[in-house]
Amino acid sequence: MWPPLSIIWVNYNSMGIMDIVLRSLKSVLELEYPDYEVIVVDNASSDGSFEKIRDLVRGNVGSGRPSVKLLRLRVNKGYAGGVTEGFKARDRSSKYVVAMNNDVIVLPGALKPLVELAEQEDRVGAVNGVLLSYQNPVIIDSAGGILNELLTPGSLFTGWSFNEYKVRRPYAVAFADDPLALYNVRAVLEANDGLEVLYDPWTISYYDDTLISLKLWNKGWRSMVYPRVIRLHGRSQTFKGLSYTGLYLVTRNRVAVNEITNSRFKAVIRVLAVKRVLRYPRARLTRALKKGLKLGALLRSSGLRLDLYRAPIALMSGREVAEAIFGSLGRVNAKVQIVFGGKILKSYS
Repeated sequence: MWPPLSIIWVNYNSMGIMDIVLRSLKSVLELEYPDYEVIVVDNASSDGSFEKIRDLVRGNVGSGRPSVKLLRLRVNKGYAGGVTEGFKARDRSSKYVVAMNNDVIVLPGALKPLVELAEQEDRVGAVNGVLLSYQNPVIIDSAGGILNELLTPGSLFTGWSFNEYKVRRPYAVAFADDPLALYNVRAVLEANDGLEVLYDPWTISYYDDTLISLKLWNKGWRSMVYPRVIRLHGRSQTFKGLSYTGLYLVTRNRVAVNEITNSRFKAVIRVLAVKRVLRYPRARLTRALKKGLKLGALLRSSGLRLDLYRAPIALMSGREVAEAIFGSLGRVNAKVQIVFGGKILKSYS
């Protein structure tokens, strides 16, 4: 018997990509899963996209369709805030929740393997599948999230052809990449000390998935990837790449997360933030740096401390750190080590 779950699908001013958005929502409404609801969260859109979405929902109700909750916020709370509002609105019988972007097109059978992994493996708090590029659906967009000691997040296997992806068994990752991630409700509540929060609303749109996964690892819950294609993704449709808004949020949130974690290179992360401030004078990054330090101090005062090394993160050599600060130091044979619980799981050269 399949456990009930809630899908949280977030929209904001998406008229410019309405063809992808409607395909995304339609794919969610047509999933092959016996017991789920859809929570559509609109972040106070003003461009007519909410009305288009509402019309699609109204045209897809009836027997055999999931129940749909339309939640229109009065103010834009960002992607993270929208997801958390959807989390609060979930049916209390839901054992799992899925957080997803409105530019993700889900394959019909996507949910069952993710749920199976979460049900069969011990203490799995978050699960990803393999995401392919919407523009080129033979190329991997992401197969889980990786994080290094400079708190630089990335997506595993990005740019690989799916034919080159030979992984056949589920594997642990630093974080479940948030274009589409399945979460165990009990794990999320435990990770947030009982608070009705999925993604921390203050993150808005960056480090939201990274932070919840670090919290999960610190409570003994794992983030995993099931090595099967489950969806297509038109990445960065909201910000159209890393805009000044994106740079501001990445800088602020990275600085804040640095203040509550124990990276060996905390001082270097601060230096890199200052370097970014100087590089992009028009992006208000001085304010981002100050806000990040203030947020980090507030989080620390609330008692939040996270051990980075409880998650499988990428260790960095001194040379790699120096290159991050000063630029390339010449040809070098790069070596990445994945560490978990103080032990090196695997090295890649």
